[in-house]
Amino acid sequence: MSERQPGLDHLKQKEAEVVPEILGRFFYNKALYGDHPDRVPHEETHKDIETLLGRAVVTCDYGGPGSKYDKENQDSFVMGSTRDGSIYLAVIDGAGGSGGGLEASITVNRDLGNTLEQGMSPVEAIQSAMNVLTSINDKKKAQIESQGRRFNFANQGIYATGVAAKVERSGRVQLAASGDSKIATIRNGDILRAGTTQMQNIPSDLIKSGDLDPQDFYIHHFKSSITGGIGIKDGASPEGQEFQGQHRDRIVLASDGLWDLVSEYEVAQLSKQCNSAGALETRLFALAYERNNLGTPYVLEHAPGVFVPVPRYPKSGDNITIAVIELDLESKNHEYLGFEGNPMVNVIYTLENSILRIEKPTDKMEKNQIKVTELNPDGSIRGKYILDKELWNQVAQKGFSRTQAPDLDVIKSLPLDRPTFKDLLDLPKETAKTPEVVKETPQVGETYTITTPGKDRMICFRIYLVGVTDTDVIFIDPTKPTEQKRPRYWWDAILNNPDTKFEKFLAPEPTPGDTYQFSGVDKNGTAYNFQLTVQKNVGADIHFIGKTGNALVRPRSFWNNLFITPGSKAIKL
Repeated sequence: MSERQPGLDHLKQKEAEVVPEILGRFFYNKALYGDHPDRVPHEETHKDIETLLGRAVVTCDYGGPGSKYDKENQDSFVMGSTRDGSIYLAVIDGAGGSGGGLEASITVNRDLGNTLEQGMSPVEAIQSAMNVLTSINDKKKAQIESQGRRFNFANQGIYATGVAAKVERSGRVQLAASGDSKIATIRNGDILRAGTTQMQNIPSDLIKSGDLDPQDFYIHHFKSSITGGIGIKDGASPEGQEFQGQHRDRIVLASDGLWDLVSEYEVAQLSKQCNSAGALETRLFALAYERNNLGTPYVLEHAPGVFVPVPRYPKSGDNITIAVIELDLESKNHEYLGFEGNPMVNVIYTLENSILRIEKPTDKMEKNQIKVTELNPDGSIRGKYILDKELWNQVAQKGFSRTQAPDLDVIKSLPLDRPTFKDLLDLPKETAKTPEVVKETPQVGETYTITTPGKDRMICFRIYLVGVTDTDVIFIDPTKPTEQKRPRYWWDAILNNPDTKFEKFLAPEPTPGDTYQFSGVDKNGTAYNFQLTVQKNVGADIHFIGKTGNALVRPRSFWNNLFITPGSKAIKL
């Protein structure tokens, strides 16, 4: 008997929605990369996403050897989709003068990702992030003052600057800015003032009041002194802008790593020379990066024929984040597709005589897959399929049409034994079935040798897996002296990479009565040589007797590490 679902007359009334998701995100992982931001792979810091409403390209870089923040990248970005089909993108710059610049950037990044995905406007989302940082600072202040010390906000507080843009399905654009990050919109090669925010710092405020010539912004001594920001309790409120976007509008969001070095006029001129968002983002980043790493003055063109000599000093550069969104409000793609490879949930699609409904993805599905249910007119299910997004997009171009009211009279007259959606697509068998987890999921309490692709080579390492939570993975690396922790997304990226290989390491089973001689050099360079006899093995712990008769109890990980530590020797006596 076929599985029953509500009939199509009911289904077609369901509200269409896009599964909200993070399309791209980066913040610096200090635990993973330490003081070496130059080692972060390009694919982490750069995203190029084709969306329902246009293309978004972003790069977040530490700024090169000329950056004064060459130990970490305090910039970050997050971009994604909302349930109503809007897209959003935010750029965050943790305040470099604060010891918590990186903490502030990560905190704001996570909060903006959550609030924008939930449908908040950019201004509301930034205000939410301001409240989060203010709460953190208040707690820091209370703790420090309870110890009889004075709270110094500049050195002990955390704050950030940031910008956010949201593009609705109608093409309506909402912007918000706080601090010295900024957004500029380019329309037909010129800066659109209705889509451009102002920086909140001393020279920008002086220009606004008429007390400073605009071209002197780039040489002002207090350019880094912000008058607003996320987490600054008494600073200026976030600035909001809203306008109706037009096809081919380009929205440039960036930290001061761009705007302190490149003028609006130069941005607009480069836009005229570029035929895509990706080309513009590439040119802007190249120009900002070049100037960021200069140790000598350069000449900036503030306006046609207005040139400004800008002084530069060694190690005076900044982190650089630049994002470009180019609106596509005329493409036929958005008639039937959600975000690239992500059609809208609950919308009914038809291909020839097949009726299809897009389902929400399950946890077991890969990110590049789509779940499709084929329906009969009465709502019964004819088949269920998992399609690669690439295949879905290919088929969509050949004849998919989106409809919430398929021609039921025509479809009801068709025989029930007509070809299925699978037959029409001639899908290979393995493509049409629900994917199975073929990799063994690493188990807590086991030691594994892991081989996975790195930036430019395969990386091989060995770990003892201690635990996996929703946010972190904890493990013991035999080459490190202490327990290690990494973000969950780092672990998931390794697990989901099809080229990753796991090989379970099997240390000899500790059998009571067996005696081993262990020798080698520990992490601190100290040589060791000792003998242990297994007394009993109770699973999680192992009881030993030393050569002098002393009793020891050690966890299973201790036993494993004696065999996997590089340079160690274990001899059974």
